[in-house]
Amino acid sequence: MSDIKIQPSATGSATVTLTAPATGTARTVTLPDATGTLLNSDGSGANLTGLPNGSQLDHSGTTQVETTATGAKIGSTSSTQTHLDIITNTASYGGVYFQDGADEAHRGAVQYKHGDDFMHMYTAGTERMRIHSNGVTSIPAGVALGVGTANTASNVLDDYEEGTWTPAATLTYNPSSRSVSTTSSNGYYTKIGRVVTVFGDLQYNLAAGSGDFNMGCSGLPFSTSANVTGGGTARDNQTGSMYILQSFTGTTIGVFRKYNNLGTPDNTNTTLSFSLTYQIL
Repeated sequence: MSDIKIQPSATGSATVTLTAPATGTARTVTLPDATGTLLNSDGSGANLTGLPNGSQLDHSGTTQVETTATGAKIGSTSSTQTHLDIITNTASYGGVYFQDGADEAHRGAVQYKHGDDFMHMYTAGTERMRIHSNGVTSIPAGVALGVGTANTASNVLDDYEEGTWTPAATLTYNPSSRSVSTTSSNGYYTKIGRVVTVFGDLQYNLAAGSGDFNMGCSGLPFSTSANVTGGGTARDNQTGSMYILQSFTGTTIGVFRKYNNLGTPDNTNTTLSFSLTYQIL
């Protein structure tokens, strides 16, 4: 079969009218003023080169773009909504990857973990943020507070915690060999960064005796800083006396000292209600 050659007109273009085989309707094809290849609907697009910036490929009628059976599908799974779905064919990860050329060591991704039902982001192979199924967000490295201080350690809040602890009566200075026991106690704490605030009620029973002693509470939820002591207040529920509660550096012990004469509480069956703020190691 011979080739059919269509000669452009002087204006730089030419048209040919063809009859569509399925409908019998005439179709007009305008030929460009250059050598090229016409693709049919099943063409691969391999010869489409040199598309100018701003060119658009219209896929408005495409419902899905799929790779292999184990790869991702991009498209809408609903005919009633306009959105983009990324669907995996396995109960594993699905997501969007960002990579500079072939440099996988610096790849970033936003992923969804099917089995555990969470979203997370990672860069260079390390998880940076996770959104759990209950809406809680975890950011392991912390959050930088302040404009322009994203990588400054002094501006990063990397820990917040709430919990309970159990105060226990103890004698930190006891030359007269007294004894003390804990009748009941409860405690709560809030930790923000390196600063801890504890609250507690400590009921104790002090054995009879004489001589100086220092009574305190042990069991603070975190060891105090080796260089800074913390301070707080305590109140005796029997006499109404007020005490200073001071933390020992580098330990989990606080000491009660009376405001007016630095004496320590010596009542039996007494409850001290207190709070203390200190810095951790």
